[in-house]
Amino acid sequence: MSHKRASEAHHPRDRPLRALEVAGQGGLTKLQASAVLAVGLAFCLGVTYHWGFLNGFTRLTHYEWPWHELGILKTAALLAAPFAVIVWVLWRIEKKKSPTYPWVLLELLALSNFLLQTLGMLADPRGIQLVREIVASPKATSYFTDAMAIQRPLEWLGHFHNANLGLHSATHPPGPVLFYYIFFKLLGPSAGALLGGCAVGLLGSVGVLVIYRFTELWTPDRRVRLTACAFYALLPALTVFFPEFDQVYPILSMLLMLFWVRAVNNSAEASKYAFTRARFSSWPLSSPTICCW
Repeated sequence: MSHKRASEAHHPRDRPLRALEVAGQGGLTKLQASAVLAVGLAFCLGVTYHWGFLNGFTRLTHYEWPWHELGILKTAALLAAPFAVIVWVLWRIEKKKSPTYPWVLLELLALSNFLLQTLGMLADPRGIQLVREIVASPKATSYFTDAMAIQRPLEWLGHFHNANLGLHSATHPPGPVLFYYIFFKLLGPSAGALLGGCAVGLLGSVGVLVIYRFTELWTPDRRVRLTACAFYALLPALTVFFPEFDQVYPILSMLLMLFWVRAVNNSAEASKYAFTRARFSSWPLSSPTICCW
């Protein structure tokens, strides 16, 4: 090995990327895969038969999610089309060793994820208007309610620490409130709440695209990365939490880690700028980012 290669191999900047590559080399054993499937099956059965501990521990959270009977067959019929598209993408990934047009498949996965969210909402008797009700409810998040009370955005932001805020707004950064303020001003209270909530769901679907880049940290294999994207699109939380900003937090976390590793492994100014930009752009929305400071 030449002195140059030896110095590159032991350079501290290469350690995070090498560690991720080593971590990604090992696959699941049969026992581990069986355990994952068993836990997933147990959870599905628990939701189907309304096992009490799955909808909240009242002693710990002082809140319990009420069960809703949406009808298994009706819900399955609504979600069948986007689910079938995701299965088709997985089949195509498996058949082709190196997909020629990965971004076409990624767009299909992101669209399918968004359809899972919206069609899942249609399974509820209240329909798509439930999105508006959740966003506009002061007891669900309170972001939109507080956004409607803003008169002067810059002045409100300057006194945010002393503002009289509702449920989630009081314990979270101002980003979500300002996000809904834009929709409220442009579209009014009804359409603003509905389309603002749908925009949050669409942002959550962007995570499918982000994870494709994120998995590049430990594997260059397109098939593996696309498979990870497909399983991300199937995550139940993205559908259950629609329309909540919880869907966006994983995206911000992945971008922070992605740009951090790239900044450490590449001294180019562009990488440093990208890392700094991700850090500051995620600050208004993500409370975990504030903790990092």
